[in-house]
Amino acid sequence: MPKRRYEFQQYEYYVSLNINNLAKNFDPAEYFNTDPEFLGRRFNRLTKDAVSKNAVIAQDKEQVKEIEKLRRTQYKELQLRIEREKELAVVLQKLELKQALENSKGNELKPKMIKKGTANRAAVYKWTYDRKK
Repeated sequence: MPKRRYEFQQYEYYVSLNINNLAKNFDPAEYFNTDPEFLGRRFNRLTKDAVSKNAVIAQDKEQVKEIEKLRRTQYKELQLRIEREKELAVVLQKLELKQALENSKGNELKPKMIKKGTANRAAVYKWTYDRKK
């Protein structure tokens, strides 16, 4: 089975072909169902159907750079939001624990600290019930 190697930017694709004639006449644009100008893209390689539906296409390298910059800023914002959500979840756990500790002051159930809290997680308490005989 002969293999023909095509290099697009720094990424390589290997397509195995069974017949020599197919290997000689192999067209990567036809195989990936895209226009030849999109073969160099690592992601968002538009198919011919998407192009025909008036998809947004960068015309030159400056537009590609602008789109890449926008994509990077959106990913950074998403990462910041995920981190903020984690921080708020820890704060919520700490508030719930504080309220549970205040509610258990007059009760028979005494909380026992299992793990001390840190900035990334709330403390762990265990309420043990001692049966009076």
